[in-house]
Amino acid sequence: MNVVHGVSDSAAKITGSLSDGLWNASMDSKFQESRDAMRAERFSSSKDHFVAGVKGLVMGLVGGLTSIVTQPIEGAHNAGLSGFITGIGKGL
Repeated sequence: MNVVHGVSDSAAKITGSLSDGLWNASMDSKFQESRDAMRAERFSSSKDHFVAGVKGLVMGLVGGLTSIVTQPIEGAHNAGLSGFITGIGKGL
């Protein structure tokens, strides 16, 4: 039981660190704020943790797919061609 807990805890910390790095690399403050709000919630059971993980995964996938379109448009609106190019980078 302790070994399984230790392995799953280590795996969660590693994937959490990778996730933090990717979110910070995106430089998208809206998604970072929503992710911080999700992380601030406290859960009491394993089921709650699992549901929160699935919710985070789905939000990440949907957010990533929509940002491929919305970031270049937002960048072009704010800064023209250079903003569009920056938006493509943020979206990807």
